[in-house]
Amino acid sequence: MNHNSDNFDNTNEYVRDVSEELGIPGVVEVIKDIPPENVKLIGVSKMVNPNAKLGFALHQDFEAMLQELMPEYSWQSTWEGSDFFGKATDERFTVDIYLGIKPWESKSHIVKDWETVATSFIWSPSMARKMLNLPEPDGPLGPEDDLTKPIRSLSIHLWPPDSELKSEQNKQARSIGGIVKEEHKTVKFLSEKVFNDTDGRCIVALRQLEEEVCGNREKLLDIFEWIKTLAKNADASVAA
Repeated sequence: MNHNSDNFDNTNEYVRDVSEELGIPGVVEVIKDIPPENVKLIGVSKMVNPNAKLGFALHQDFEAMLQELMPEYSWQSTWEGSDFFGKATDERFTVDIYLGIKPWESKSHIVKDWETVATSFIWSPSMARKMLNLPEPDGPLGPEDDLTKPIRSLSIHLWPPDSELKSEQNKQARSIGGIVKEEHKTVKFLSEKVFNDTDGRCIVALRQLEEEVCGNREKLLDIFEWIKTLAKNADASVAA
């Protein structure tokens, strides 16, 4: 795992800092099982429920349709169901869907994804075995199979419709239409900057949801066809 060693308190007997050894800042090797009471929970996720019923809540609609329409991905979501994370293979883009994210929240998520893609990578099998103390494989791996791989991320921001943003209008002291227009311009600029800075390995896509999407299979299918096209085009750019 890639951890920031500054976040560990009194854990010298459990971890060893290997930052200098690997030339990667903030990496530690777990050398002894860490008691649960010493582990700080930094995030939780769950597998999506493909049997969720349409029409009860939008995140349940997504749980049901993600597995149906994009079954080649392994899908997880946050416990509150607002964010979804899909992974197919190491060679393909991961798909991160931020459902219902507010327009003014997008910037921080983009910067976070930008930093992850720019500074992280997928361990090679030999490095993973060394860091996680895994057993050796039955057969030897060729040099072409023992390489670190870059992280590729497709980040999809699905803003709520204007009607759901009206309650925020007084807090922002501006019209919702003006906020959406201004944030859309900012996100578009950031998206282009991120794409160029990461050589196309971090792609951000934005869409504002229509009114009354929950339970509307026709509108949901339109969204998912758009997502599938984005993912297909992103993966095609790797092979190009």
